[in-house]
Amino acid sequence: MKKVIIPVIAAAIVFGVILPIHYYYPYFGLWNESQMLKGLDDYELVLRTENLDEVQMFLERHQDANVEVDREYNQVKYSAEKNVQTRFGEEDRRLTLQVKFDIFGNPSPYVIGCSTKYTGFAGGEDILEKIDLDWCFNSNRFISTED
Repeated sequence: MKKVIIPVIAAAIVFGVILPIHYYYPYFGLWNESQMLKGLDDYELVLRTENLDEVQMFLERHQDANVEVDREYNQVKYSAEKNVQTRFGEEDRRLTLQVKFDIFGNPSPYVIGCSTKYTGFAGGEDILEKIDLDWCFNSNRFISTED
């Protein structure tokens, strides 16, 4: 009886604990996702994001966009600034598209934001539509505290 119980317990430990941790290591929060991108330089990270529809549309609309790699949060940020006329005068606005890398190194856009001197808004829904409508720089689409 003891000869049967020991292999059963060993098998339970291997299949119940060791294999799941080995195959699902990232999902248990035991793996630092920044290690996946560690071997890539900033240029390569930006290249990985350029095939995304959201990034292509952003760069079409804003050829002078700034590109910044944020290794702390594993993301590439695209931003454009413009001075917009509101009913109270001119206002500087910044449109930012953030592309985050998952634990496997795949990029995906996850937030678009618009900020002014006094307010800001960010969201993850309808990113393509917001870029297409020039939502941040159209004073009718984004209302500041002044409007």
